Amino acid sequence: NMLGLISQSGDHMAKIVRDVLDIASDDDAVLDMAELAPIDPVYPLTRAVQSLSASARDNDVRLFWSPPDSPFPIAADAADLELLAAKLIDNAIKFNRPGGAVKVQLTPVGTGQVRLDIIDNGIGIASKDTRRILEPFVQVDEGYTRAVDGTGLGLCVASRIARQHATQLQIRSTPGKGSVFSVLFQRKAPAALSDMKALPETPQPANKEAA
Repeated sequence: NMLGLISQSGDHMAKIVRDVLDIASDDDAVLDMAELAPIDPVYPLTRAVQSLSASARDNDVRLFWSPPDSPFPIAADAADLELLAAKLIDNAIKFNRPGGAVKVQLTPVGTGQVRLDIIDNGIGIASKDTRRILEPFVQVDEGYTRAVDGTGLGLCVASRIARQHATQLQIRSTPGKGSVFSVLFQRKAPAALSDMKALPETPQPANKEAA
């Protein structure tokens, strides 16, 4: 109905304004990793997955997230981690196909890092464009950003958050087969799990596919 369309348009505009303000900010300083309290990344990642579950259903894309059995405390800001994951998941859904899939994965790398992967089997990106799409407002002519409506800011925001955490957004992609967006975070083992920054009880998806 008309009220629904107005509300949807208002939400979309508010999202664009938030992204533009974030990109326009001069604050691109790297966070002090030594001062960050360790967090369990499962809770902010689960929130990000749940926030995009309706979008995935609307686009006929399956969204998968299996939290690891053991916690991997990392040095990160929980709100920033949730925003970064949400931007990457949203991007993977938008540039997928009906019947496609997006997988959110958290994997330990050696003893000192944890890798966040957002994996999709969508339209993919040409190698010459994998760095350009991280720039604000870039529209790739071959179809990656022309395929759907958008401002071209989501990946730029995600890349900026990664830089603030002294890391970077990495992209592996094959046109026509899909993409993997990855960010490496530093592990930060507390003296005991009870020392980990307190977070609300982690909401768990009903199964491997996000509800």
